Amino acid sequence: MKKNSSIIVILLVFIMTASSCNSAAETTEEQENTIRVAAASSLQNVMQEVEAVFTKQYPDTEMEVHFGSSGSLKQQIAQGAPVDLFFSASSMKVDQLVEDGHMEKTSTAVIMHNSLVLIEPAESSSSLSQLQDAADPEVKLSIGTPESVPAGRYAKETLQTAELWEDVKADLIQAKNVRQVLTYVENENVDAGFVYKTDALQSSKIHIAAEVSPSSHSPINYPAGLTSAGEEKQAAEELLEFLQSPEMKDIAENYGFKMGEEKQ
Repeated sequence: MKKNSSIIVILLVFIMTASSCNSAAETTEEQENTIRVAAASSLQNVMQEVEAVFTKQYPDTEMEVHFGSSGSLKQQIAQGAPVDLFFSASSMKVDQLVEDGHMEKTSTAVIMHNSLVLIEPAESSSSLSQLQDAADPEVKLSIGTPESVPAGRYAKETLQTAELWEDVKADLIQAKNVRQVLTYVENENVDAGFVYKTDALQSSKIHIAAEVSPSSHSPINYPAGLTSAGEEKQAAEELLEFLQSPEMKDIAENYGFKMGEEKQ
């Protein structure tokens, strides 16, 4: 009887160990087939379509996309956040991660570029017709926080080029990302704001008051790249390749982006 009991115990241990090993293998495989993406807030519509098309091509692959300002996402990656691919609205943020050893330059590429516009509520009682109108003391103006939001930095550069920055900086309503600026204007919490043209084109609640000259600010390039973790993951490499494909060109242009790098 004791001998039979010992055999049963050994079999149970074997079965539990085998089950544990299988579970660990399945977990590892799931992790390998899940791509963790950090993407700029202005890419929400684009990435929803990218996910749909890409996962159709690679049905065993899943994507987890987290959106935020490029500055805050860059900071999270630098602090060890589990991210495989970073899709930024600023080349500077990617360059900083490369410099700090969190990404390799050879594993990055500029995917597309954007433009900046000044917007106002669609039903606005006053009408802005040029950039200088934003500096009117009666106009409540919003931009993304320049230190962490690329669209805010481009807006600041634009206002500096027009020699309007000193006039408006004290009263600016700063936002945590470009989508928040859009929401402020849509809800008429402010009179005007600087956002990407691609964001403005998706809203019926705002009016584009003025388009900003590209020469007044740094190029608005959108680079994507693999992090140190992503370089070890084939699925992440496949996603980076997809972002440079003809399919991506169709998606990007559908939302108002232009493929390739903008030169100044």
